[in-house]
Amino acid sequence: MSAWIEAELRECQMHDTRHTKRLARLFGRLSERPVGSMPTACQGWAETVAAYRSLHNSDIGVQEILSGYTHATLARIRTQEVVLLVQETTFLHDGTTQPKAGMGTVKITTREEYLLHLTVAFTAERVNVGGMGMKVWQRPEEPIAQQRKHKPIEEKERYRWLEGYQRPARSNRPVQPLSW
Repeated sequence: MSAWIEAELRECQMHDTRHTKRLARLFGRLSERPVGSMPTACQGWAETVAAYRSLHNSDIGVQEILSGYTHATLARIRTQEVVLLVQETTFLHDGTTQPKAGMGTVKITTREEYLLHLTVAFTAERVNVGGMGMKVWQRPEEPIAQQRKHKPIEEKERYRWLEGYQRPARSNRPVQPLSW
């Protein structure tokens, strides 16, 4: 196992050490071929199937996978005098393309549209220190704009921004929001 993978997974909170070993092997394979697919990165069909099984294992969630990485990021943050926590929400679309007679290729989008909210730490010199967390959710199919006023803040999309701010604040490091 390479030194960087070992450092990132040192504080990993998997329920089973075999899951941590599998995750380390997968990190190693994907880091060797970062733009390839899972089957391309893995060495053979058996390893590819094992990687997919690990990712679909109900005992292994996003928080377990990111736990070691988040802990390592916090350790790197503690060594910096100033750290900028940048947040971003982006759409993840899973659409299919199908030809339609006389129209060329038309993109048909299924209901597989998710939002991903990330918090990433940067030094003042713009060096990426690591991720502080992520949240993935899906909007309801029916528009609910008129219901927004009556919902508690925890049920609103904007709450993701507050969570992104609170996560590092809980890490015993003083956090000061920037005012523009």
